[in-house]
Amino acid sequence: MLVSRIQNNYYYNKPVSKCTPHFEGNPFRKIHIRPEVDKVTLRKNNSNPKSIEKLYRFLKFINDMQPGLIIRDEKISSKVKTLLEIKFPFFKGLKNEPEVSFTQKAYDEMVEFMELKGVAPKKIETGEEVAEALNLKGNSADAWRELKAGNENICIVGYNYQFGRIVCDPLFPTLDKYQKLYIIAHELLHCKQHVAIIRTEGLGTKALANNIARGNVSIVLKSGNKIAQAYILQMLKKGMTADEILRKIVNNATVSIEKDLNGIHANALELPKFKKNSKEGRQAKKYFNAVKVYERWNPVNQKKYRSNRLEKEAYPYGEAVSGLFKIYSALK
Repeated sequence: MLVSRIQNNYYYNKPVSKCTPHFEGNPFRKIHIRPEVDKVTLRKNNSNPKSIEKLYRFLKFINDMQPGLIIRDEKISSKVKTLLEIKFPFFKGLKNEPEVSFTQKAYDEMVEFMELKGVAPKKIETGEEVAEALNLKGNSADAWRELKAGNENICIVGYNYQFGRIVCDPLFPTLDKYQKLYIIAHELLHCKQHVAIIRTEGLGTKALANNIARGNVSIVLKSGNKIAQAYILQMLKKGMTADEILRKIVNNATVSIEKDLNGIHANALELPKFKKNSKEGRQAKKYFNAVKVYERWNPVNQKKYRSNRLEKEAYPYGEAVSGLFKIYSALK
């Protein structure tokens, strides 16, 4: 296998064996990092997770093959530093940001970097009010407690598109700055995914509202809610079929939720729409399909959760942004 030019301005060009994870001979004599070639190329598509992941994998590969080389070799160190400062202009200021202000500073910079200004939540909400922030009541509160039971050392975080909030449990402030940046990047990518759905013709807040309504109705019916049962019985007596009743409940809930979403995501709705057959529109459709089958994180079985398209993008993106910042912070 020949690995050549992973990105326009950073590549290596020695053949790699399919059977062994190393180069033959001196693996680093042919490494070229050329941030000076095209600064515009490095800065464009900042919101493209794949380009950032490729850059991270490239630098991580070098570091794994020869630990400390990026820091030890002055020429490589200088080029990597320049490259990262071009791609992530905010890394320089963030490196020495005091702990007390790091979270908000990192959050604001990532919002700007990901082109989410005006449509992302203004901050990450943490602390004891997290249950209120997540609007955790009834079954949702039980689910939260179930997740935390036996997992007290796990920091649970979520982007709630229905309420336009990113919330973390009280463990978040105890994390180091790299873990915090990982979470910020991860959750903001979820925000970007949902904004794409909102901006796409044929989807928008109505489709999201209908998805929420179906989920909420399913939860209520499974819970054996007495009020819901009484309402259904009353409608059956009026001659409605079970399907008609369910459709009416979902439609009524959709109208109410859509009204809320239109207010919460008013700025996103003002942005230019994506045609449904455009590249962005097709991607948004995939996101929406993933939303429909999304399952929450479960400490026992994470397979469905981690294999969902939304998470398959968010996890490596968060790791890449945090990993690149960690590499940058180690450079002199």
